[in-house]
Amino acid sequence: VYENQRWWLGFGWIPRLGSNERAKWSDLSGKVRYVSTSDFMPEDGFEWADEGGGWEVEHLWALPVHTDEDGWVYTDNFWKHPAAAASAVSSYTRRRRWIRKVRPANRPDVSRDSSMTPGAQY
Repeated sequence: VYENQRWWLGFGWIPRLGSNERAKWSDLSGKVRYVSTSDFMPEDGFEWADEGGGWEVEHLWALPVHTDEDGWVYTDNFWKHPAAAASAVSSYTRRRRWIRKVRPANRPDVSRDSSMTPGAQY
């Protein structure tokens, strides 16, 4: 699941996004909108491996582009041209990926991350 933010003059980076763009929380494409991480559920046949909501920021999701120290990748006004650092001239949007461990349902001894294989899947 991806967290999305936009830079606004006078406010800085905040989760207030335009009505015609991605939500604060979305899938990779930005088209599937979530109200919060609690709306994101494991695939059929899997369940969360933890009970406490152990979401973590993934730092390798945007390779070959690196993230900043907080897991953000910065993009232009159209969510294109990813970069690891905000540019005062061209970075108006940013996103980061959150992952959580899942396990096969009824198999508490086996777990895996809820993320896809890292790669150039921006």
